[in-house]
Amino acid sequence: MTSIAAMPPTNAWYNPGWPALPDLTDINVNSPQAPENPTLDKVQLTITALYSGRVASHTGLNSLEQRENVRLQHLHSSGMMTSAAINAAGKTALLSGGFSILRNMVSMAQGEINVARATGNVTADIASGTLGGLAAGAAGGMVVQGTSNAGRALAGGLGTVVGAVAFAGAAYLLDVTGIKGLISDKITSILEGVDDSALPFDIAQQQGSIPPGYNPYSN
Repeated sequence: MTSIAAMPPTNAWYNPGWPALPDLTDINVNSPQAPENPTLDKVQLTITALYSGRVASHTGLNSLEQRENVRLQHLHSSGMMTSAAINAAGKTALLSGGFSILRNMVSMAQGEINVARATGNVTADIASGTLGGLAAGAAGGMVVQGTSNAGRALAGGLGTVVGAVAFAGAAYLLDVTGIKGLISDKITSILEGVDDSALPFDIAQQQGSIPPGYNPYSN
């Protein structure tokens, strides 16, 4: 009979020797989140999605041009999709991070969030931009490859549109499934544990700070 101690953790893989996966759902966050701004969210998503799709399309067209000039007949669509995905992911992550830094700096200046939450939000936005860029690059590169015979202008336009739609779809899935919020909460929780000064003042007092003027020997 197998003892309980010999059994693998419930969230480990089948091999008992492998470490258990961290429980990302067990997160205790005290830092407040900034109020939602649906209009600004849509504007940011539209700009970022179109940019990601354009980068993917441009990368695909450059790959096609290189193949035609150098006669690289062995350049397959998988290579083009990979190149477009990596390029779109990197550049879109930078754009998403830039937007996020600006928005969170404004929220911090207005006293809506603290440093820990702002850092968590920026990290989540960069992760979302990276994954969305990968999706946009793969989809856009595939469309450019498939429509290359129709002309550079048409292939580039279709690649941009499809890439933008793929980015928006990936960003929506990350948001609606709660993964993006989970990333923000996890980073925020880690920073709260490292530095109590990142917490709001009233919460820090509730967690053990000595209030000003407190005398333990007074009646």
